[in-house]
Amino acid sequence: MRAILKATTLAGLSAIPCLSMAQSSVTLYGLIDAGVVYVSNLNGHSQWKMQSGTVASSRWGMRGVEDLGGGYAAIFQLENGFNVMNGVTGNAGREFGRYAYVGLRSDKLGLVTIGRNIDNIQDFVGGMTAEVQWSGVSAVHFGDADQLDTSFRINNAIKYTSPIIGGFKFGGMFGLSNQAAGSGGGFGNNKMFSLGAGYAFGPVTLGVAYAAYNRPGSATNPNGAVTGEYVQPLYVSPAGTGAGVEKQQVVTGGGSYVFGSATAAVIYSNVKLHYLDGTSLNQDNVEVNGKYQFTPSFFAGLAYVYSGYRYAGLNNVVQHPLYHQVAVGTWYLLSKTTDVSLVVVGQKAAGDAKVAALTNVGASSSDHQMVVVASMRKRF
Repeated sequence: MRAILKATTLAGLSAIPCLSMAQSSVTLYGLIDAGVVYVSNLNGHSQWKMQSGTVASSRWGMRGVEDLGGGYAAIFQLENGFNVMNGVTGNAGREFGRYAYVGLRSDKLGLVTIGRNIDNIQDFVGGMTAEVQWSGVSAVHFGDADQLDTSFRINNAIKYTSPIIGGFKFGGMFGLSNQAAGSGGGFGNNKMFSLGAGYAFGPVTLGVAYAAYNRPGSATNPNGAVTGEYVQPLYVSPAGTGAGVEKQQVVTGGGSYVFGSATAAVIYSNVKLHYLDGTSLNQDNVEVNGKYQFTPSFFAGLAYVYSGYRYAGLNNVVQHPLYHQVAVGTWYLLSKTTDVSLVVVGQKAAGDAKVAALTNVGASSSDHQMVVVASMRKRF
């Protein structure tokens, strides 16, 4: 159960007795996710391990709302990620690495926030993926280069989200580099922007998003929009030069449909990575997933992901790695806030790909790999 601390205050009571009453609330919340993981092949050996955040990252946070009257409210959110196995703070050691923002909300005009936040990819498309719904971090699209798992968050961000208008909603974000124009790389060194839109009516949900990141994770600007968490393998040139990313672009869209006790979804994403050594990578991901609610407390899911690449390397060498990925899982709700799950994820490398490598797991020594995850999750 979430603990809610509410305080009702009379604004400026001692100075201006005629002012009206303003109501504020602060909500404390969190999620603890822990499990046992079996990996069939990690660098040639099987592995058993305990893992925090098998399905969703463990976190705790605070949300605050102050009613300003006239349909306006001041809001804030602070959220910390942590490893339940050892107590270490997540998100590259940040105290509030998942969210740290303040903003103004209007019933008619929408929401504007300033601070550390997620981009529009997760807002409008990510929620339809199996990984977010039930399959967990081992079933992320290869390398999470499409950001549907939000492997990094955005600093120095100003973000707008519209109200829902006839089932439609849209939004945009700009993450500043915080670097002077005359400095190395200029204002464009480690900045980003994103756009997104969605529609929901009855059983239908649709969403699209676009994001562009300029020199994300730049070593010459550690105070820019993307810092500390930009560590996925594809964010370093496959040519072996050690070069980082000059520009990353993501286009994604998806749709889901609920019919009775079943839900089905299709998601597509395209990623373009241009590296500082002149090489480039183009990735296409297609996901089809579904789940069926057998009882109010039990459901099962199935998902397939195709990931195909075109890597233009040095000396005009072109490669076409392919990956096929399947996930199946079952969930049982012990209560409204406690659940247990069993998820199996398998991957097969094809084309020019020599080894399987499930995201957030590591590389196999062969062209296939399997992970079994048994977990428990508690929300409060």
